[in-house]
Amino acid sequence: MLRGLLSPEHPRDSLRHIAGQSAWAGLAQLGGVFLRLATAVLIARLVGPAALGLYVLALTLANGATVVATFGLDRTVLHFIAHHRGTEDAGAAVGVFVFASAVAATLAVAVGALVFVGAPHLAMWLHHPELVAAARVVALATPFLTLGQVARAGLTGFQDVRLAVALEQIAVPVATAAVVVVVHLRNPHDALAAVVAAALAQGGIGVVSWVALRGRLAHEAAPVILRPSQWLRFSIPLWVERGMLFVVAAAGYGFLARSADTATVGAYGAALRVAGLVGLPLLAVSTIFGPTVSNLASRGDWARLQVLYARLTWALAAIGGTVGLAVAASGRWVLAGFGPRFSAAAGALAILAASQVVNSATGPSGLVLIMTGRTVWRLANAGIGAGLTLALSWWAVPRWGAVGAAAAVGLSSALMNVVQVYQVRRLVGLWAYDRPRHLGDRGHR
Repeated sequence: MLRGLLSPEHPRDSLRHIAGQSAWAGLAQLGGVFLRLATAVLIARLVGPAALGLYVLALTLANGATVVATFGLDRTVLHFIAHHRGTEDAGAAVGVFVFASAVAATLAVAVGALVFVGAPHLAMWLHHPELVAAARVVALATPFLTLGQVARAGLTGFQDVRLAVALEQIAVPVATAAVVVVVHLRNPHDALAAVVAAALAQGGIGVVSWVALRGRLAHEAAPVILRPSQWLRFSIPLWVERGMLFVVAAAGYGFLARSADTATVGAYGAALRVAGLVGLPLLAVSTIFGPTVSNLASRGDWARLQVLYARLTWALAAIGGTVGLAVAASGRWVLAGFGPRFSAAAGALAILAASQVVNSATGPSGLVLIMTGRTVWRLANAGIGAGLTLALSWWAVPRWGAVGAAAAVGLSSALMNVVQVYQVRRLVGLWAYDRPRHLGDRGHR
């Protein structure tokens, strides 16, 4: 049954396959966004905005710990499983999974231990002593979260995203909401309940994801071939770059936590989640387009890659603009669903939605840089973006709160994506905005 689920109906480098996989990923991610929104509303309604703020801070810490522990190996697994399968090197495809799992698990245990020991110091720096217990829950879950991240990327490397997105976008929020309700019924006033629920749900799904990828690779029936130097040259720049992108995403939370209460952090987190609806089509396309870029580049089929890249960018620009207008217009009413205090984040939501429109209009340009081996450029972009975000957040958050955080993050993110469009044109020879009659005319550099 599982093998039937993972069998594509069209060639994996065809536009129909990408469209079908993107539609599947988009529907799952749309469901995931609404499920996560529903979970956030559930937490806000059951326990209050302060508990939602604690939940958001704990998830941000979990994301940061996972970024460090994965060592860039999640995108390495995605890239090289697709690449090695494109070159019919099955042994290396199995080897990258074994290598990535071992390294990521070792690092995750070390990172989890550091978070556990350092939790009191982190809570003191953020001026929130209630964060100590939440941080220690995150620390215990870090190894399972890390292996799940690596495994779902590996599943996507087979150019079939359905199982990976179903686990991440549907299973995780459903399990989280279910555990939140169970824990709340046992202790209605426990603000830590949502953090424990998220750790249990995401850790459990992480184990399931790893077992699923191991089973998928078992069908390759090939001896394990290890090429650690090749894989690490790819992963280390991406690891540093992912850390910089985490700074861009988390800076608003950090500066708000130091200057405001957890209720304000919760309102800003709600605005970020609603604004994520605008970028959903780009995320859906990127899920399947990443391994497709790697596969086509490994075969030198740049004309087909140009066609797909330009058509997807035009489509994403149109969809992102439409959804962005709808979110900005209805933001205050949507935020009111979280509770009476959340409508105050409507200004931040409008800024974040505008940033997501720009990101959608630039298409999967950053992904093309990564999957064609231009990882150093991605690292440079992320470093500049992180520095700009920190500087703007330091200046704007104390003055304007959540609106300042949204402006700092939104401006930095939009600027990085615009720059990457021109880098892809100069470095790879692909132009995001080719018109249909010119598609395929450009070559690779």
